[in-house]
Amino acid sequence: MGKVLITVSNVEDYIDNKKLVVEKNMILSAGAKDYLTENNIELSYGEDLQCENKKCEEECLEERIKRVLKREYNISDEKIVKLVLRKINKGE
Repeated sequence: MGKVLITVSNVEDYIDNKKLVVEKNMILSAGAKDYLTENNIELSYGEDLQCENKKCEEECLEERIKRVLKREYNISDEKIVKLVLRKINKGE
């Protein structure tokens, strides 16, 4: 998969609860960084996220799946998200 450029024009698509998590496949433009600073949006890098136990790892995975569903597939309906999470957890 190629890199995703995050700019001022699309940065809002990647913000969730006043936080932007930059994954390995993302490039953040200077303008987008300025936007985050001006709007008090927390910036963190996916590699910085550390889970200390199994329950935390599962919660981190669920949040990442939710972000991908919303960002890449424009799916935010809670029923659909829960269905996808259930299927993933069952290994279907």
